[in-house]
Order: sequence, then C-alpha cells, then structure tokens
Amino acid sequence: MPQDQQGPMALSVVEVVLLGRLDRLHLRVMEQDLDAVRGVLRRLGIEHLAGRDVGELSGGQRQLVYLAQALVSDPEVLLLDEPISALDINHQLEVLELVATMTRERQLCTVMVLHDLQATAHYADDVVLLSDGAVVACGTPEEVLTPDTMRRVFGVQMEVLTTQSGRKVLVPVALA
Repeated sequence: MPQDQQGPMALSVVEVVLLGRLDRLHLRVMEQDLDAVRGVLRRLGIEHLAGRDVGELSGGQRQLVYLAQALVSDPEVLLLDEPISALDINHQLEVLELVATMTRERQLCTVMVLHDLQATAHYADDVVLLSDGAVVACGTPEEVLTPDTMRRVFGVQMEVLTTQSGRKVLVPVALA
C-alpha cells in the first residue's frame, strides 16, 4: 500500500478494491470476488463508502480503501508505507489492530514504514531503523528504540517513561 494514494480517482471504492483481485478476475467479476470486497470493506468499517468515487473521499478514507485493496488480494507479504499517516487517532488504532490481527490470522509477513515511535514500539515485533538509506539498528523495539539511538539518529534527547499499564513510551524532551 503506497503512502501517496493518487490514482484512478474516477473509480468507485468497490472498483478500486476489486483491482486488488485483478489476477483472479479472468475477464469477469465473480460473486466470490464481490463477497471478498464486501468482507474487507466491512472489516475496515468502510462498507458505507462502497458506491462512492474514490476522488470524493478524504485522504484518510482513501488510505483505508487502498488498505482494503491490499488485503483483498490475500497476500503472503503485506507492504505498507505509512498506513496511518492521514488517519485520526481512533482510525490509526483500528488500522494497526486490524493489521496486527490479520497478520496473525493469515500468517502474513507484514512490513510497515512508520514514523510514529509509539505505534512502532507497541505493534512491531522487529524494527529496522534507517537513516539516509542505511540501517542504523535492527532488533526488537526495546533494543532499537532507545534514548541513545534516538539521539544519534534524530538529534533528540528522549526519556523513557512507563505508563500506568506498564507500557514504555519514548518522550522527546529536548534537542540533543
């Protein structure tokens, strides 16, 4: 799923999502293809958008449509570039939970580009931290997302705080 969702804006949501099954259509759309599209739209909570043109949607709604397109293809590997960047906090959590659930249920290899350190810390099993196209650190979120690494890569002094639920969060406190 690309970060920038510019594309066939004259198509309806159903048509755009259906493009995710293009390799299976064999010149005609079967009922099972439409069922798959309806199912993923329902799972993402956007079935009410099905008949709308993608060009009429907000950036966040388009982002969900393109996520649906990626998921309806039943991939083994799911590549997501900033899948939550245009979403409000509620939809961010819904999408991250859904991706995590579908990754487990479908046994997917999911690779996500995220700039949100808290989301990365909470949802990632493994993290690869890049700077200028080079790998700076690789490992679990606890191994990679450290105050020292954040200072070296981003030039920011961070503190690690523990929430009441026991979750660790990185908080920027100053420029390093």
